[in-house]
Amino acid sequence: MVDASQGVFGGQSSEVFEAADWLRFEGPDAAFHLIVGDKIFDNVDPRDWPVLAHQIQRMLVPEGMFVTRLAPVRRSLMGMSFSDLLSRWGGRRKRGEVDLGGAVSGLWEEALGASTTEIPGIQTIARFDQEIARLQADRSSLADGEAQVFDHYLRSIDASRMGAWSAYSLGQVIDALGDDLTPIGIHRSHDYPAGPRQPIVAFGVPAAVRPEREPDGSNEES
Repeated sequence: MVDASQGVFGGQSSEVFEAADWLRFEGPDAAFHLIVGDKIFDNVDPRDWPVLAHQIQRMLVPEGMFVTRLAPVRRSLMGMSFSDLLSRWGGRRKRGEVDLGGAVSGLWEEALGASTTEIPGIQTIARFDQEIARLQADRSSLADGEAQVFDHYLRSIDASRMGAWSAYSLGQVIDALGDDLTPIGIHRSHDYPAGPRQPIVAFGVPAAVRPEREPDGSNEES
């Protein structure tokens, strides 16, 4: 991952690439104006979110900003079957509403949400293993669009089905970070099917926890 990032984003002698745990990253205090991370909270146990928030707040300058994409669970998906979701995205693909990549990513994101049994909790595609195995063994029930999406899913994403990610609501994230970080803006992407459901949230350091500025001496009496 580090090598790939250097290949894509490298080129400046001042840039440093490191692989590190968000909870144990030894960045200097008040060193960054902007910290960006994609779906960080999905990959950190909710019990550790206060530690994560303090780590990020510690590394930001007082007016700094932390930006991340969140994937809060849609409660309407909980309990849906993989076949139901495959039918939905296969239909959208057949009607030309999304391209094949968009349909597969949409299926993946919604299947993760559907795998959730409680919030906060864990979401994992592994909960659909038996259902996916049955579809692989007997494809007779799959319509054309569904078969196309299913085949592409198996080739491109299914290898990650054993992974597990945190399931949460937007409110739970905000509540957990409240002492160290506060939301200052929410944006939504529309360049992929799941984008509008996954807010990109900017957080700032609350004024109450910003360190006092050192006087610069400009108003001192001579």
